[in-house]
Amino acid sequence: MNLYLDIPLHGSIRIVNSKNQSPNPRVLTDIINSNSPFVIQTNNNIVIDRSFWKPVPNVIRYTFQYLGNNQFQRIQNSLNNNLIGNSNYPDMIFKQKNNNNKLIGFILESPHEDEYQHNFSSMIPIAPAQNLAATGGVIHNEINHVLISLSTLYPTHFSNGEMIDIVILNPIPYQTSLFHVHQKALKGPYVTLRNNVWKCIWNMQSIKNEFHSILNIFSTNDILINCCTSQLQPILHTWLQNTLSSNPPLLLRGHHPSTLRMRGRWYQTIN
Repeated sequence: MNLYLDIPLHGSIRIVNSKNQSPNPRVLTDIINSNSPFVIQTNNNIVIDRSFWKPVPNVIRYTFQYLGNNQFQRIQNSLNNNLIGNSNYPDMIFKQKNNNNKLIGFILESPHEDEYQHNFSSMIPIAPAQNLAATGGVIHNEINHVLISLSTLYPTHFSNGEMIDIVILNPIPYQTSLFHVHQKALKGPYVTLRNNVWKCIWNMQSIKNEFHSILNIFSTNDILINCCTSQLQPILHTWLQNTLSSNPPLLLRGHHPSTLRMRGRWYQTIN
């Protein structure tokens, strides 16, 4: 049985693993038995309908001012009318530089369960990293430590008095875990499903082009940190190294903020 994704503006794509095989039969059965309105079954094919594919925007989450001597002060956003109303955080959609502020971007991989308001028949995008107890909470609690660590390791990238926007990015803006179809925890075969869906969508040139246009906002004075989940990070990092060739930002790596063993010291993994 074949699994297809019908993604608006990008077309239909078949999901396979590295051996060009269809996903785990158990997973496919769970998708069929979910009775989700997003699932269409015809003959030997399962299609995740285009109504499922709602992109989550990239966001500016916080703004800080560098005070010198590895000290940072968070600045209250004065554009409250531009905030995403249903986000757990003070998020603004990221489309361009904000008053020439320095950008520090954290790249995740794709939206998951908490990045949507969802009922049985609708998906309403919110923003990246919404989980208060995992990714979003780790970023919120440790961002100041991250900034201190970065200014200590890379002092020439920080100037006294400069403003810094913290940006959260997904190279794929769609839910590759398919959680709101099958409703299963991201474990075992469902991690494999997420990884295979992510890889197949990432192979679409139009998806790469969209993300490339976002990365063009970053320049030499900025910092970009690849915090994509470990199984997918090497794929993304190789592409970033080959793509950020003109006026590139400082490119670093870090663990994904939701990595359980890294909670409490996530900022120490960024280098």
